[in-house]
Amino acid sequence: MGDWADIMIVEDERRLRGFALEILEMEGISAVGAADGCEAIAYFARVLEQGGQMPSILLMDLTMPCMNGYEVYAQIATTPWIDKVTVIITSAVGDEFDPLPGPADTLLLTKPYDVNSLISTLRRVGPKLFPPKT
Repeated sequence: MGDWADIMIVEDERRLRGFALEILEMEGISAVGAADGCEAIAYFARVLEQGGQMPSILLMDLTMPCMNGYEVYAQIATTPWIDKVTVIITSAVGDEFDPLPGPADTLLLTKPYDVNSLISTLRRVGPKLFPPKT
């Protein structure tokens, strides 16, 4: 068994993925990153194989190499845990966004995003993830 993340960041832009992971770490939230859809699917397979807990929030870019956001979603949409996941699609201004079909809640976070927009979006969908400030 391993330590499982509450949030998964699926983003091919290394700097943006690192930025999001760093912000979440500073907030005390467990998060894991994947550089593309194939890495995300491999992580999900490992979690299932080891009986772990799936992330409750998936922050995912639409346009990625290997497997795009729509393809990742199509693969996970039929899993029994999908109704417990909120998918936050990250997409640049001007990108066309077709809502993801299926049971998961889906939001859009426009790129580039800043600390405030990332945290406020995550607080809205996963308030229990944020430890109280002391």
